[in-house]
Amino acid sequence: MIAEKIQLIRNHGGAVVEGKKTKDIWNTFGFNYRMPEIEAAIGIEQLKKLPDLIERRIENANYLSGIIGKLPGITPPVVKDGCKHVYYQQTFKFNKEITGIHRNTFVDALKAELPTMVLRESTPIIGSGFAPPLYLQPIYQQRLHKCSFNCPRYDGTVSYERGLCPVTERMFFEEVFTHEFMRPSFSKTDLEDVVNAYHKVYENINELKEYEMKKSVTV
Repeated sequence: MIAEKIQLIRNHGGAVVEGKKTKDIWNTFGFNYRMPEIEAAIGIEQLKKLPDLIERRIENANYLSGIIGKLPGITPPVVKDGCKHVYYQQTFKFNKEITGIHRNTFVDALKAELPTMVLRESTPIIGSGFAPPLYLQPIYQQRLHKCSFNCPRYDGTVSYERGLCPVTERMFFEEVFTHEFMRPSFSKTDLEDVVNAYHKVYENINELKEYEMKKSVTV
């Protein structure tokens, strides 16, 4: 059943089941996720670079964790014994009770110190949170898909209100921040610039506290 659903998604939502006389496809979205030959050939060659790229990511991440992770109120990622973190991104936890400011204020100040570091042309490679909890996405909050949220086969009620997963929400709205300054292309000088930016923001944290106070009064 699961394999069949995956085949549906891969192949426009229905082509592969026509001969099976499958009837239960009324709520299926279809795409075309098959990889062409050129992309596959390029991918095979690119994968040969992967071990070296991962090792450089780990080395850069360890360097940053060893310095940034010593700042009060900032906790670096923990890699358990026997595990390997390949650092698609580097995630830190921020404690506003220790720093005295909100995580977003801290991250915004870092963005100002590293203005040219962007991902996909406009998105900074450092950010607050990561992705909102799924149930807070518009499709759930607005119940945009009629069949999914008003299905005649289900007569129960489901709530997607904020507060459903308090730990997840606290991580997203208050504690977690991520960056990609451990990319393999970053040199030691680049990493030192990143560390200096963190230190500069932290050294001026009292100014950020005053900024937050003024902002709260204005609001």
